[in-house]
Amino acid sequence: VFNKAQEGDFSARYDEGADQMPDPVTVIGRAYNKMRAHLEAIVLTDPLSGCFNRRGLNQLAEREVSRAVRGKKNIAVLAIDVDHFKAINDTLGHQFGDEVLKAVATAVRGATRGTDLHFRWGGDEIVVLLSKATTDGVLVAAERIRSAIRAYARAEGLHLDSSIGIA
Repeated sequence: VFNKAQEGDFSARYDEGADQMPDPVTVIGRAYNKMRAHLEAIVLTDPLSGCFNRRGLNQLAEREVSRAVRGKKNIAVLAIDVDHFKAINDTLGHQFGDEVLKAVATAVRGATRGTDLHFRWGGDEIVVLLSKATTDGVLVAAERIRSAIRAYARAEGLHLDSSIGIA
């Protein structure tokens, strides 16, 4: 693990379970795991929305697709675009638009299962990866997301909606 880390490969975790006593190597290994998790969060997370970023999508989608193939399970992708978002930025300012994006991301996460993965693709676009998806379940999830975004918009007196593509 440490040799790989020296070469810039932080993909492996230090196996803390193999150590019986907290010797110096174990202490360093535990610190490495904490730092690795912290760096992973920084590198894979969009700081504005709290969703994973594009890099996170690339890494985690590959893992989820492999898992679905192995388990012979379906997965679905929802591509969400916030309608009329440009008008919010243009009329109310980008700082307010950032607050809207945070709220929309929170609404999307609240409308989906804890096992679903959320990504900010860019701008006002959010991607949700649904594991163990059924056709009916995907349609229900998409409608819950649209309803959550609409409810937020109504509560804030905003004119926005969402369009959702499903694959």
